Amino acid sequence: MNKPSIQIPTLKLIAEDFIDPTKIEIVLPLYQELVEATRKETGCINYELCHDLKNPGHFIFLEEWQDYDALDAHITSEHFQRLVPQIDAYRIAEGRFTHMESVLFKD
Repeated sequence: MNKPSIQIPTLKLIAEDFIDPTKIEIVLPLYQELVEATRKETGCINYELCHDLKNPGHFIFLEEWQDYDALDAHITSEHFQRLVPQIDAYRIAEGRFTHMESVLFKD
């Protein structure tokens, strides 16, 4: 008899940045460093940066974390604390953050 599998939902996060379109070339290397360092963090399952094709200054991070502890460690990491204020210096609107979990259906 097979044991039922237990699925633990992961934490999903959508983080949106609104950057001055004339400053994108300054911000891209900062984003690159942030993405590369974050992907190495314990508990980071996915960390993807996307660019809105209709709004050049709108960037969206699609993130997946093992749990809130992993996300908290990310927010307090050296690279996050150093890079995010540099990126935010070029924003033209307040960022948005949406925290989610997957909806799990039982078989």
